[in-house]
Amino acid sequence: MQKRIYILIVVLLAFLLATFVVMPTENTEETNTPAAEQPPTIIFQPPDEIEPHEEYNNDEDADDINEVELYMDRDIYEEYEDTYFEIYSIFGTADSVAGDMWERMERWRYDAVLLSQRHRDTVIINMNPNENVVYLTFDDGPDPVNTVSVINTLIEHDVSATFFFLGENIRHHPEVVLMAYEAGFTIGLHGYTHTSFRSLSEDEIIAELERTNDLLESITGSRATTMRPPYGAIGDDEVDVIRSQDLLIYLWSLDTLDWAQRDANEILRNIQEYTRPGEIILMHAFSGQRLVPEILPEIIEFLRDEGFEMRALP
Repeated sequence: MQKRIYILIVVLLAFLLATFVVMPTENTEETNTPAAEQPPTIIFQPPDEIEPHEEYNNDEDADDINEVELYMDRDIYEEYEDTYFEIYSIFGTADSVAGDMWERMERWRYDAVLLSQRHRDTVIINMNPNENVVYLTFDDGPDPVNTVSVINTLIEHDVSATFFFLGENIRHHPEVVLMAYEAGFTIGLHGYTHTSFRSLSEDEIIAELERTNDLLESITGSRATTMRPPYGAIGDDEVDVIRSQDLLIYLWSLDTLDWAQRDANEILRNIQEYTRPGEIILMHAFSGQRLVPEILPEIIEFLRDEGFEMRALP
């Protein structure tokens, strides 16, 4: 019996000894693992008074406008809001413009919007989208038939518009130029020969513009302050040259693709489907374009029914 008690005591002592050896000691050293970082507390306090920006004419300003609107007093914001507005994507379709031709046109439209963003002071695609106004424009005249028909329709319906005339056609039909001018329409330059400015040197571009403007002045007594490059074909270098001649460049935001349409109703369809406030609408009025004079009264009626005012480009 005593032997059993002795063995039990030995086992108990062995157990207590083993427990004491393996028991972890308290770690009193500081750990090197940092505590989880807390997000900083951001306190936003707008200044008491913020001076409005005078203009928004470049990409850097455009990136800032939403942030400015967040903290700028609404009355102050509205002081300069009209100097910056959305540049539209360019719309307009035709069944005959498809495949590679359509892809090239889409590429040009994309590049034109970027060009306008880089040169807000010179390259205009659309006017103010906050005003229910559209701008009818007619390229490639003058001619004694279709241009005259368009002018007469505009006069009959008391509509203002803009013509971008070619120098060669001005030389051949000065009486039509004078007719448009005396009726109060805006006349801009469209080059002299309808040659892409991308294929011309700086001196050649200036010659195209000066020669056309000299002709225009000899007929009307006034020089143009606006222009539209043939095919809309310009890049940064061409913009710089045109700007040096104190000319504003008007492209377009809605292309009726009248030159590619087989049916005048397709011109009207583009206007019905795509017209937005501030739209600059591209059409043509020259010897090869009979569809525009045919459908123009319906275009005017539609735009008026939709509540749009039609003005000439400034």
